[in-house]
Amino acid sequence: MSLIDTFKRLENLNHHIRNKSTGSRAELATKMEISVSTLQDYINFMKEVLNAPIEYDHHRRTYFFKQDGSFDFRFQARVERIVELEFYDYLQKFLAEKNLKMRDKLGGDEA
Repeated sequence: MSLIDTFKRLENLNHHIRNKSTGSRAELATKMEISVSTLQDYINFMKEVLNAPIEYDHHRRTYFFKQDGSFDFRFQARVERIVELEFYDYLQKFLAEKNLKMRDKLGGDEA
């Protein structure tokens, strides 16, 4: 199997998990046209290597991400990444300033 096929399968798995439409492990393996053991390998990879907070809801019979988020296995242009980093820097500065203002209001370091 090629690396491209692996990425496509990971994207497909991500799609089903995000939509909470996986069904049981056997049902999901059938949807993805892979074996149950291969599916489990992909889930383990996402959990252990990519730190995905994947859980299974036995009542709803679906895998889901315990925390909001997603994977994007596609190329992201440098310009987009720079904008994200600039926003992150802005957010960090904003929170630091807010924290300083709060300390001043509370009387220095005694917060």
